[in-house]
Amino acid sequence: MLRTSSASGARWLPACLLLVGCGSSLGMPDEAAVCEGFSCSAGTCFSNAGQPMCRCGPWEAAAGVSCKVARYTVADDHGGSPALATPLALDAPFQDARINSEPQGTEDFDLFRFDDARPGHAYSFHCEGLTLPFCDVRLLASTGRPVTDLMQYGREGMWLFRPDRPGVWFIEVTGAGAVGTYRFTLRDLGPDTSARP
Repeated sequence: MLRTSSASGARWLPACLLLVGCGSSLGMPDEAAVCEGFSCSAGTCFSNAGQPMCRCGPWEAAAGVSCKVARYTVADDHGGSPALATPLALDAPFQDARINSEPQGTEDFDLFRFDDARPGHAYSFHCEGLTLPFCDVRLLASTGRPVTDLMQYGREGMWLFRPDRPGVWFIEVTGAGAVGTYRFTLRDLGPDTSARP
């Protein structure tokens, strides 16, 4: 019969508890390593038992976008979530962008952030396809909620935006299922006189 002293048993107890407490993370890669080389169509990447997954937050849920792991053939140039949105500078020269292809069919979309909207002004967002056949554009409030009554299609790749309040606004561009390159800019058209008699 093997006998142990109570002092010896007391020394083993913390060591056992330490191993049990750490058991779930032993051998698991760190989250940054798991997510390296992957992108999320929206949301944030996290490790689920060593596999990359994407989690939607409240903004993505309000916007109605899916948060899927994507491995784009070319590195994504504009993110799909508020923290990765590209800031829009007013009246800047046209910039080139790309809607990427993804082997598993996850649709890429580009999100742009506009912080300086002034109520009473009209803005035009120009989005011209280069190799992309058509820009599909949505306006989103700071919460992610789509706002359809404040933006309308103008002509030949131009959308008119009339904010009803100051604050952060987002403009989302997709290819409506197509991939390719496009160019964009945001212009301030000045005080909106269309609603005046």
